[in-house]
Amino acid sequence: MMLQLGILLFAVSCSSEFGTDSTTNTRGRITPPDTSTETNGLNEGDEDSPNSGGETQYETFQPNVQITSTSSNPTNNGLIDVTVTFSESVSEFTEADLKVTGGIISGFTGTGSTYNFNLTPTGVGNLTVNIEPGVAKDSDGHSNIGARQFSIDFDNIPPDSPSFSIANDASYTNSSIVNLTMAVNDATQMYITNTPGCPSGGSWEPLTETKSWAMSQINAAATVYIVFRDDAGNVTPCISDSIIH
Repeated sequence: MMLQLGILLFAVSCSSEFGTDSTTNTRGRITPPDTSTETNGLNEGDEDSPNSGGETQYETFQPNVQITSTSSNPTNNGLIDVTVTFSESVSEFTEADLKVTGGIISGFTGTGSTYNFNLTPTGVGNLTVNIEPGVAKDSDGHSNIGARQFSIDFDNIPPDSPSFSIANDASYTNSSIVNLTMAVNDATQMYITNTPGCPSGGSWEPLTETKSWAMSQINAAATVYIVFRDDAGNVTPCISDSIIH
């Protein structure tokens, strides 16, 4: 009887050290559970899983807008083309959203991200165009940021009082290279030529008060022709002066 009880106690002691379920290894020792693939109840691909890639993204950028023109500044164009470009497609933008001073809008067209119109100046001076924040929306309902002001100067008045002299208004010279002296108001460039009417034979260059020039006529009456231009592109009539060589 005592022998049987000893055998039973030995068997119980062994069963507490060695397992018999499906987690035992080949020697019967209990293998710790594998936790390397635990997801705390979330499976790969679930919307809220850190690795699922299904996280919802929300765009928070407001559309910005630029106002540009191909016209130079200043300009003498009586019809100034203007382009409005949003950073993305928008809706609800209309001609009424353009705040203009110094000009009149015409030919407004466009959709999506690009709009075009013309400005007719109401007089010489500065023209401006403003677009305020919140006048247009993108597909997510975000309102636009205000545009940087567009500003351009309109000037269609040519430089006035143009004149020049050859060799300080001398009547005669024995040199084919002469000194020209220029005088004009509001001009920035000059075009000098020996061709009557100033159609060719010269090139536009910065206005200077004096310039050395080679005359084309020798041993005869020599004539030089000049036209002046301002930054807006307005030109004076072609003027001339003569001297006997």
